Amino acid sequence: MEREIQKVLVASTGHISREDSELLKTDSDSLSSECMLINEFEHGFTIFISDEKNEDSPDWKYSDALKKLIKLARELDCRYLKLDCDGLLYDDLEQFEW
Repeated sequence: MEREIQKVLVASTGHISREDSELLKTDSDSLSSECMLINEFEHGFTIFISDEKNEDSPDWKYSDALKKLIKLARELDCRYLKLDCDGLLYDDLEQFEW
């Protein structure tokens, strides 16, 4: 029997703004937003990366930094983006202190 394995891009929550964090918390309560499925856990968020590219919509309410992370995850063929307070900070991505 073959197993399905999906890739996850893991990054620090320091790569999203405080406003993104608050929006993700609110949207995780409503199960989905911008056609993203969001799961909040104690130290961050897991976001399902859909095939729909809603981050290019003019109604996108999250920061350009989160948009860039989602696009990067898609480019790396990841199905999930895990934002964790203990995740790595990458020099080539925007960083926020909050």
